[in-house]
Amino acid sequence: MGIDNSDAVNDLIDLVLTTQDEPTRWVGIQSLGKIAIGNDYVIQALIEQLGIVRVATRRIIARSLTKIAVGNEQAITSLVNLARNNPDEKTRDAIAYTLGYIGNDNWDAVNCLIYLIHNSCDDYTRRVAVKSLGRISDCSQETINALVEAIKKTEDYYSCLAAVSILEKIAIGNNQAIAKLKKIFLSGNINYSNHHNRKLIAQTIAKIAG
Repeated sequence: MGIDNSDAVNDLIDLVLTTQDEPTRWVGIQSLGKIAIGNDYVIQALIEQLGIVRVATRRIIARSLTKIAVGNEQAITSLVNLARNNPDEKTRDAIAYTLGYIGNDNWDAVNCLIYLIHNSCDDYTRRVAVKSLGRISDCSQETINALVEAIKKTEDYYSCLAAVSILEKIAIGNNQAIAKLKKIFLSGNINYSNHHNRKLIAQTIAKIAG
């Protein structure tokens, strides 16, 4: 009922920014996700909250942003800057999740996800960034290199699975990707969490090599 109603939007954003009760804040954020589509003030206010609120609240903000900020270049720019300036991994994984839904065909979003894959020290953040790249469906060499890098760095089976699944779709016949994966597979310096990662890489090499 409050869609495009400025009074309702303003009251909700005031509630989100001032309440001391976390469940109340969650309801306010979720409501904004329904009625504040494209509202730049709300989008920027929620992005600013990403770096300071509790982890559970960040995830609710991220989900709301995926509904109200699709294709919003200002939102993408703000999220990219926050990802580069805030080293907190919980903030970064929320940013990566959001970019996967709002950043389709936006190189800044793609580049940020690649940055997170290369620079995150957290497997979960890296996995979210990989999955978001898959949603954006970018097929550039930079993306392919980042996915290979994710496979190289991770000991987490599910992160590896996410990366190889995307590679199987976008890197068929890519000799550079094949060579890099073979190098990882043959390297004695990579510590895999279990033999499944090694098996996944072997299967991926076979599929993209044709």
